[in-house]
Amino acid sequence: MEYPDSSVVIAHFDLNGFTSLTNETSPYTSFTEAQKFYTEVLETVYPLGGLVQYMGGDNIVALLSQDVIDQVITQVENNPRIKVGIGIGRNAREALRNATKALTDIRKDRREVWKLLQE
Repeated sequence: MEYPDSSVVIAHFDLNGFTSLTNETSPYTSFTEAQKFYTEVLETVYPLGGLVQYMGGDNIVALLSQDVIDQVITQVENNPRIKVGIGIGRNAREALRNATKALTDIRKDRREVWKLLQE
C-alpha cells in the first residue's frame, strides 16, 4: 500500500524559569509545576487534533497538523510562561530534530517565544 508524502510537525514546548524554580524549591514543587504545564499544553493542543507527550523536566512535545500551527503560535504569544520550537520534517525524527534546534535557538537568543524550522 502506498501513502502520499506529507510533512510531520512537532512542537517542543518549554516552561520559562523552570531551572530557577528547580534550584529554589523542592523537587516536588518543580515536578508539580511541570505537570500543571503539561496539562496546560494538553488542553491547548488536544482540541486542535494534536497529541502531547511529557518528556521529563519541563520538556513537552506535541504532534500537530500543519493547519493548526498558527493557532499554537497565538496561544504561546499570549502566554508569557512558555516558549515553543516548531519543527517540520519528512519524518518524526527530522521534525523533532528541527523542533529541538528551534527551541535551542530561542533559549540562546532570548528574543523570541516561538520559532519554526524546516530544513
